[in-house]
Amino acid sequence: MQADRDRARSAQGVNPQSLASRSSPIQSPIAWAVLGLVIAKPDHGYALMGRLEEELRGLLPLRDPSYVYRALEALEERGFVEVLPDATTRGVRRTRFRATAQGECAYQDHLVAEIERFLVDGQTFFLALAALADWPEGALEVIERAEAACVADQPSRALSEPREEQAERERLLLADRLHLQGRRQLLSATAALLAQARRAIEEHAARGSSA
Repeated sequence: MQADRDRARSAQGVNPQSLASRSSPIQSPIAWAVLGLVIAKPDHGYALMGRLEEELRGLLPLRDPSYVYRALEALEERGFVEVLPDATTRGVRRTRFRATAQGECAYQDHLVAEIERFLVDGQTFFLALAALADWPEGALEVIERAEAACVADQPSRALSEPREEQAERERLLLADRLHLQGRRQLLSATAALLAQARRAIEEHAARGSSA
């Protein structure tokens, strides 16, 4: 039945693989990051490469510049971005993209799913750590290494340099403040949880040795 539908679409000039890609969820974090950048400011592929490195603090390094263009192609196929009518930038003709209303809604859904995944991942770590309670030496070593990672990961970078455009400067400064405050609060909360885990495992080990 599905094969018959695919043959019918092919006869009408419709590529079944293209239809499948449009309906499949986007898995690439770079594609989601590009969509977020386009929502903030319509742009062309080359400029998005630089913005991806700068505005995402290097969290998503580009191993291949073509990833941005593939991301734009995937986003356009799903109707999340569209080409701007005016595609001239500083006298050079470039294809500039802007987000659609559908793309904006999809990005909101993606961000909500990200925080839900983050909460689940944090629970997973501490549940896995609790499974080591009967091996306190190993559990305490994990905690020590995790605490060291929190200390080493403390953000210390300065705010972004001012830009020419006031609105752009204010948006980047806001992003910097949220990023730095978020990292500090996350690391502080993680360190407190690790300290609680250390005490709990030590108490569990003490009860076991006295039994």
